[in-house]
Amino acid sequence: MKERTFDLPEGFFESDFGQEGDARNILERDGVEFAEGMEARFDRAAGTMEVKATEDELWLVEAVVDFWGLIEEVEAEGRWRRIRELEERLRSIVIPKVDFKETPLEEALAYLEQAGGLSEIPNGDGTIGVKIVLDPPRKWEGVPGLVAASSDEPDSITVTLQLAEVPLVEALRYTTYLAQQRYRIEETEIRLGYLDLFEEPRITRVYPAPPDLTRMIQSAKPAAYDPFADETVGAKPFAPTLITLFENAGITFPLEADAAFDQRRGLVFVRNTSDQQELSAAFLQSLVAESESDVWRDDLETRWRQKADSIILPRLTFEREPLIRVIESIQLHSRLADRKGPVWERGVPIWFNQFYDFHLHNEKPADYIAYDTMITVDVSNLTIRQALTRIGEAIGAKVSIEPEGSKLSPTR
Repeated sequence: MKERTFDLPEGFFESDFGQEGDARNILERDGVEFAEGMEARFDRAAGTMEVKATEDELWLVEAVVDFWGLIEEVEAEGRWRRIRELEERLRSIVIPKVDFKETPLEEALAYLEQAGGLSEIPNGDGTIGVKIVLDPPRKWEGVPGLVAASSDEPDSITVTLQLAEVPLVEALRYTTYLAQQRYRIEETEIRLGYLDLFEEPRITRVYPAPPDLTRMIQSAKPAAYDPFADETVGAKPFAPTLITLFENAGITFPLEADAAFDQRRGLVFVRNTSDQQELSAAFLQSLVAESESDVWRDDLETRWRQKADSIILPRLTFEREPLIRVIESIQLHSRLADRKGPVWERGVPIWFNQFYDFHLHNEKPADYIAYDTMITVDVSNLTIRQALTRIGEAIGAKVSIEPEGSKLSPTR
């Protein structure tokens, strides 16, 4: 048994997720089976949950806690919409001239802010003015007040750049790149920081495992496999793992990312960034399509069909939103509206036509649905199938329910 403390999402105890008793009751409601010796308790003052369990059970708890985090994603939807509107306003700003010659970074940013007239731009919270904010220099660990090496001090970072008639966001992108920084647009500011500052968080998801996943793992070869190479490292023979299978499909595992296969429950756990989670889901769904188990495929199709016709969305409208954001939002709300069964079975996966080939093999199908298609649609109080049908009518696509989930395919 191992002990671990989980941070709970802000507002958890006031949400529907946290209203049904103690930690054990809520975890069991969401699909966690308590084995002998497993313990869980909330620390409401600290906003945490302490769990004692086996490694496999901790994977499951981690996935459930990430599912609870959906309440923060819903609250963030309005914020991201306001940020996107601000970004569109910023993209319309053109700066006549940029002429930096070993210009200190802070001076370069001040010029971009002034030349772009950002003090007069409506921002995301309804007021006027957008600031470009540079994060302070780093500190030496353990030495309060001592700044890091001079190469990290803003005054020592200079930029040389010459551009004419350039959009503000492009000038900003070049400037931050030369300074080895990144920028992120917030509601009232454009924030710059070090390259690792905006690193994507690792999220955990649970997926049903295809019935022949064990065989697939055992037959996996090392990434970039050389058929003539010795499959040993020193005295150790190569032992394929679930990660090997993922990496062969082009999925990467940065630091602190991981994957595990729980054979007893028939579940796959993946901890990774959101973009790699998307690829992982697509890859596992492609294995569903290849599965030779007709009974298993029929069961999945029946499940998705029932959910697509029974889950009702809340009030949900979109005005000139990219199609990919609309689909992501519908999937998010479908998971929240579905209160039956373990969390990994909630909601309905939604796929674009030929999703797997396009993402995993970089092959754009001859006829596909563009992710950045702008759409205005009201799907309030509709079932998932009704909502997708309405979207399909707007973009020229048809809806089908398959073992992989609900699919949008072009009608043209």
